[in-house]
Amino acid sequence: MATNSIQAPYASEIVSVFDIDKPEILNTLFRAKGDQGLELFQIIQTMGFKYPTAQVEYSHFEENWKHETFQVASTTTAPGGPGQFLEIRLAASSLDAQNNFYPRKGDQVMFPDRTIAVITAITGAGSANVDVTMVPVDNTITLSAADGLTLIINSGAFSEGSTQPLGAFTGTSKYTNNTQIIKETMTATGTEMTNQKWFDKLDNGKGIPAYYIKGQQDTEYRMALKVNGALLFSQRSNNTANLTDPDTGRAIRTTEGLIPFITRTGHQKFYAGGSFSVQNFNDAVKTLDKEFAPNYICALNGIDLDIEIEDALVDYFKDTNINYAQSGMAKSLLGGNEGLAASVGFRYLMKGQRTFGFKRMGVFSHDKLYGAPGYNTAGLGVLIPMSKVKDKKTMMEVPTFGMRYKKLGKYDRMMEVWNVNGAGVGTKVIADDLHNFFLRCDIGFHGAAGNQMLLWDRS
Repeated sequence: MATNSIQAPYASEIVSVFDIDKPEILNTLFRAKGDQGLELFQIIQTMGFKYPTAQVEYSHFEENWKHETFQVASTTTAPGGPGQFLEIRLAASSLDAQNNFYPRKGDQVMFPDRTIAVITAITGAGSANVDVTMVPVDNTITLSAADGLTLIINSGAFSEGSTQPLGAFTGTSKYTNNTQIIKETMTATGTEMTNQKWFDKLDNGKGIPAYYIKGQQDTEYRMALKVNGALLFSQRSNNTANLTDPDTGRAIRTTEGLIPFITRTGHQKFYAGGSFSVQNFNDAVKTLDKEFAPNYICALNGIDLDIEIEDALVDYFKDTNINYAQSGMAKSLLGGNEGLAASVGFRYLMKGQRTFGFKRMGVFSHDKLYGAPGYNTAGLGVLIPMSKVKDKKTMMEVPTFGMRYKKLGKYDRMMEVWNVNGAGVGTKVIADDLHNFFLRCDIGFHGAAGNQMLLWDRS
């Protein structure tokens, strides 16, 4: 039997072995990583839309261009010389799946050098070989067209007493996406639930009556981070043959997030790291102009790109009327609520007759996510139009991006939180000495007018 008393003074090196000193530890748990990046989720909560869906697949239709160009299949020159006809074959890109095309007899065509011609005949309709005959209006001009040349139809020209042209039709594009089931869990034993910890509050002043309560907060954060990740980067699954749950035998469905949506439907522009310039920004503005994008643009940037933009446009930021820009965006998009506009944390810039709201995306450089070694997401940037479009069903003006969640009747799967306990206060429903904290949601990203969105990517 070991002795319980020894010959020794009460000195610190002896007493500390018994761990009975009150530790000199602040009773505050510091959040060294801050909020750890939930920006898109927060922006959607503030400026996007949230709609329920009764199906796991949801869609909308978008209007296509009402007017079209056409392309030349191969290089050709008018065989008769000046003033004579030119016959070109339509490129495959100018035909749809049923070999329909847009040019019509009587269309006036303008070449890139502003030469004007009129379509006098079209043959081969219904086949993959459609030939268009054009005649110049200037008898000194010899028409010629290179392989792949794009031609525009700028007007129409008809003879006196002629009949009407064939009708034209504008189709629609269908957007379809899925909801994605996301889950998180925290489990604590009954014993741990009654173990007291030294720290009892966070550095924001919120209390931690027990460490497992802090664990629940962490679980909620992980859940929000997964939702944020799905809304940003998830790709819609088409691998139904192999992406299945071995336990249930059912397919695992995933949503298409913002970044893949823009890559598929919008514009992707590359820039060399360390050399972003005013010209890069001007090119983006020109693209937005070509797509008839609205005046207010949300710019979500990783820190590397954000700093480069700040350096490249430093003089423009100096000249920006911040109060006017914030007031204008609040009035146009947020019902005049300037406090809500300020809470988003935009840094404003007015250029190219548009107002840009810049927001640094901390999650793009998150050490345990997109900022991990080998990822270049800190150089990523997204331009999103902050316009509103009319929903054909509700006739309400809604933003061009948001999220969908499963709901039918009173059952709402936007975010479900529940406990299943065999430990802790309250009724026990399982035999295990455990407290289970469960979270589940069934949500998806929903984007519209992707052609007006732009992705900056570092090459």
